[in-house]
Amino acid sequence: SGCEGVGKWCFTAVEHYAEAFWAASAELQADRDLVLLATRNGLVDAFASSPHLRNDQEVVLAAIRWDVMAIRFASQELLEDRKFWFEALKRGGQLRDLPNEARHDRDVVLAAVARGRDDFKFAPPQLREDPEIVLAATSKNAGLWGCVAKRLRADPSLMLTALRRNPRNSQHLILQGEARHRVMGAAESKLAEKGEEGAPVVIAELTTSEGAI
Repeated sequence: SGCEGVGKWCFTAVEHYAEAFWAASAELQADRDLVLLATRNGLVDAFASSPHLRNDQEVVLAAIRWDVMAIRFASQELLEDRKFWFEALKRGGQLRDLPNEARHDRDVVLAAVARGRDDFKFAPPQLREDPEIVLAATSKNAGLWGCVAKRLRADPSLMLTALRRNPRNSQHLILQGEARHRVMGAAESKLAEKGEEGAPVVIAELTTSEGAI
């Protein structure tokens, strides 16, 4: 017969078993407190049929924490809120699921790529050529160099900085000739001087390889 009234037993049922939410009356299914409880317990679509709750940042973010795809239920107004973009990323949301305007926002992209995931792949071309964004992304995930423009991978200054931040970046160098030797020397002196754990690996890979890596 469903839950009638906002009784403690109804909240208790949802607290222990989120799916019990669907046994509630239509009125209760629109109750913010009950929806938030169900959402926090993993029922990520509990708010989907309530327009006012789809515009409720706390409710939507609670759902995103469980399932990043829950962002698809967010209202258009919420998706246009710049603060929401950052909060969604903090809860595990992905750059690719944010609106186009967010993906073109440099600060949003920086926040996304700094987590070490593959968000860099979904940034627009002009931001994928931004040195700071490239370094932020590859310092956590060296595998992203394949998405970086060749001219940046051949930039001695950029690559030296990349090596300092993540020794694994050495395998993605495409420097040759004088530029390569310059980075080799700088890497050897600066990394070894700091005694960084990865310095021997970087130096070995750079000094034993010829041509492009």
